[in-house]
Amino acid sequence: LAGEASLTGRPIYYKGNKWTVVGITAPKGNVFGRSGDEFVWVPLGTGERLLGGRRPDPEIRVEVEDPSRYERALSQAILVMRRIRGLRPGQPDNFGISESREAVEELRNTSRTLRIMAFVIGLITIFASSVALMNIMLVNVAEKFREIGIRKAVGASARQIRRHFLVETVLIALGGSLPGLLLGILAGWGVAALLGMHFRMPWNAVMWAIIITFVTALLAGWYPAYKAAKANLVEVLRYE
Repeated sequence: LAGEASLTGRPIYYKGNKWTVVGITAPKGNVFGRSGDEFVWVPLGTGERLLGGRRPDPEIRVEVEDPSRYERALSQAILVMRRIRGLRPGQPDNFGISESREAVEELRNTSRTLRIMAFVIGLITIFASSVALMNIMLVNVAEKFREIGIRKAVGASARQIRRHFLVETVLIALGGSLPGLLLGILAGWGVAALLGMHFRMPWNAVMWAIIITFVTALLAGWYPAYKAAKANLVEVLRYE
């Protein structure tokens, strides 16, 4: 049974017989329109008597976390069942496998749609962030115009000045992205804990987020760094 714990110890009627509830499973709710709570577990011997002495067919349920591994898991399940039944190569299966193809296909379509939406939203976010970061660095260059002139006057090369502003841009970008990554991981862990699920650290997503942040910072900071490196020495020293 699946439902409230208050039913434990109370009698119920199932298939014309009176039963006593000895335990309650955690409710699962509806999954793809099918209820996961409408079932009753009974002792094996009692189940045989209800079926007129016929032993009920055993049922094994296998779930795959990653939909892309569905076909591989199905093949492994068939091999395991054939080995248990002692079937030789070429002999037909004497067991049945019920596949949730529709649920898997729907999950794949939903996952594909979410990936496309995340990609588009990510592109828009990266573009807006790069524009904002470029504007910040242009203002930074304007504020340090006199400092740039002094550095050039004492022998700093254009390459050194360009490198300085590129490094500063990368540090600003990483300083903004790392707290965002931490908040995203904490949010994912919190949602998984709330739903009673296992949280798996998305190391690939973290790695790609850092790489994209680094590349975006270089692209956004290139023009301000180039402008600072190409500034005329006489003009920057006269700048107020």
